[in-house]
Amino acid sequence: MEKMAKKDIFTEVEKIVWFRYAQRFSSDFPLIFVNYFFKGQGRYLGLKRLLYINKGAHVYAYRDKVEFKTFYNRINNLKKNNFRKIAQETDDVTYKILNILKNISYINIRKMSAPQLLKEFKIFNNCLYKFVAFFIYIQYIGQVYKDDPKILKYFDKEVIRIIRFTPIIPDIKKKFKIYFDVIGHKFLIKADLFFWLFPEEIEGIFKEQGLNKRLLQQAKLRKKFYLFVSLDGRKLFCNENKNAIKIAEKLFNSEKIARSTILKGIVAYKGLVKGKAKIILNRKDFKKIKRGDVLVAVFTMPYYLPLFKKASAIVTDEGGLLSHASIMARELKKICIIGTKIATKTFKDGDLLEVNANSGLVKLLKKRNKR
Repeated sequence: MEKMAKKDIFTEVEKIVWFRYAQRFSSDFPLIFVNYFFKGQGRYLGLKRLLYINKGAHVYAYRDKVEFKTFYNRINNLKKNNFRKIAQETDDVTYKILNILKNISYINIRKMSAPQLLKEFKIFNNCLYKFVAFFIYIQYIGQVYKDDPKILKYFDKEVIRIIRFTPIIPDIKKKFKIYFDVIGHKFLIKADLFFWLFPEEIEGIFKEQGLNKRLLQQAKLRKKFYLFVSLDGRKLFCNENKNAIKIAEKLFNSEKIARSTILKGIVAYKGLVKGKAKIILNRKDFKKIKRGDVLVAVFTMPYYLPLFKKASAIVTDEGGLLSHASIMARELKKICIIGTKIATKTFKDGDLLEVNANSGLVKLLKKRNKR
């Protein structure tokens, strides 16, 4: 990773107008996954200003407002041939990654010598940079064009289904677990720690025949906090840094909002219902959902299925019509409004909501009773 003066980059980071693009559970998107999204978008999509902050149970993805507006304008000006090329590249890399995943098993991996194992890991690793770049590119395109069927016709329906509906990211994580279990067994390292290392550091373990104490300590600290930033080709990764913590706190504090009574979003599945809000911010919150509640979340993943079945409606901060929440809501015929941006920050557990997915409005009818 390119070295640069920390003081200089922190000064530049503070000058940029960042906005939070996404929020995910750290357990679903540990550092090694963030690394692929971070570098893949720079390499294949040309995004040069990215900021990721991991704190506690969540990892937060930020974008530079100016660069992202330019990037979205570029997507908005794509021509037929551009879409065909993007679709072809998406198809190619998706089927390539699926083929790699199919061949990763404990039986196959355990047979490999250390050099073979390293070689296969590198192939998997290099393919992932491009796959995650196009994985998120499809999301960006869907947001710009509001998933217009005229645009979607250029893409293979099966590939769109795989990317937006199937648990492809969790599946990749499971395959990584196989690699890490086998590598960890060879070098007496806990498999979980590998998720908090960079691929280059994992490759270094093969060369050094083990994990040094400094890196072991770093992996443990990264679970609690890190800041990973790219500015026009320069990159900085750090944890345990006062300036990094200060920047994170400043961004988090700037996002505090006053409670509103009505939010507007995108209709994913029509209908009208009233119900109590249940705010889902982590897996521990899953037990809060009772039948008939309104599920309010930043985003959803395939393992939210039991919650969808109980909920009377789904409301999310993020997403477009090709997001997981949208597709699952249509499959299950659940009233759904996505892309409200601030529902999880606006409503509280127990608030009585009216979800009007005919007009795209979520209305606070009555605040929860305070005990």
